Amino acid sequence: MAEHNEVFELHHIRLTEVKPFSATAIDAEWEDGYSAVVDLTSLMENPHFAGLQDPEVMAQASIEDWGSTITWPGDMEWGADNLRYLAHTQTFFTWMKRHKLTNKSAAEALGVSTRAVAYYKSGERPIPKHIRLACRAIDMGLVA
Repeated sequence: MAEHNEVFELHHIRLTEVKPFSATAIDAEWEDGYSAVVDLTSLMENPHFAGLQDPEVMAQASIEDWGSTITWPGDMEWGADNLRYLAHTQTFFTWMKRHKLTNKSAAEALGVSTRAVAYYKSGERPIPKHIRLACRAIDMGLVA
């Protein structure tokens, strides 16, 4: 049930700002104050978004539909919820790399199965709030 609620919550979070960060990433901020640099390389592999490989097009990211969509010239648009989901996934993967964790050691540290870690890392499942908080606690040294 918690995973369903997390997905539901993401559908209602709107973007407040997007700006280019690099040729393949944007710096995004949502209305709840969460911000992240999101690498869009995987999105660029989709033929519909191939235009994003042009840095000039990538730099023209803008917010539409009252914050629910990010758009670029050439009829390219992507939902704010999808962007947030990708940001969470990338953040989890980076967290694992920073702590030199394997799927097994991350699962042990977080008290979840290795399958759950693989789902979070791949983006196949949303990362529940309690897992994000546990990652933060580990970052702060509050948990061994």
